[in-house]
Amino acid sequence: MTRRPRLTADTPGVCVSQLYGSRSATTMSVPMTTGYSQGVIHAELKAHDDHVDCSWRDDDETSASGPAQQIQVDWQPVGEKGRRPWFICRGCRMRRRSLYFVKPGFGPVELVCRKCAGLRYPSQDADPVERLASEISLIHSRLGSRVAADPYYIRRASWPARPKGMHMRVYRDLLTELADKQAEMDAAIASRSLRLVSQVDVWLSRHT
Repeated sequence: MTRRPRLTADTPGVCVSQLYGSRSATTMSVPMTTGYSQGVIHAELKAHDDHVDCSWRDDDETSASGPAQQIQVDWQPVGEKGRRPWFICRGCRMRRRSLYFVKPGFGPVELVCRKCAGLRYPSQDADPVERLASEISLIHSRLGSRVAADPYYIRRASWPARPKGMHMRVYRDLLTELADKQAEMDAAIASRSLRLVSQVDVWLSRHT
């Protein structure tokens, strides 16, 4: 099975709020894998009220690397007079805040959302126990207590008291989320323990 590439800060892409913050033509140099070699695509994005025109050229800036694309833009009303722009992904037709440059094989450059580009978040590679421990530690910090993102300390930590000024409803919601996350972490620890026991049994059966 081919592993999907990881989404990082260096993944070439464009954010709709940044593009429409300037409303002028934006030129980007995007590193790309062209066939079997690494190259650079020079992309130009022109923001209009209801769409974005996208064009790009290869490293030599003389030949187009693919047909120009048009990305639709949808505006969401915000408050009484405000509005917020969203890209409409060409792949899934869903509202997206950010789009990413991809070039599948020898095909043309495409500007699509994270899911259509096949990108994964770094947290998707994390061990479930470690990920849940980090999430629980963040909830504790919101409740004014410091707990290391370690299952050993988290399972022994006491329930934090309601911080001064925090609404009771918010406090209850955070405690509920904390209890749910701890239950998930306990289940993940139990599952990992069973896997380890199973691996030990397999090893013993092969070497005894």
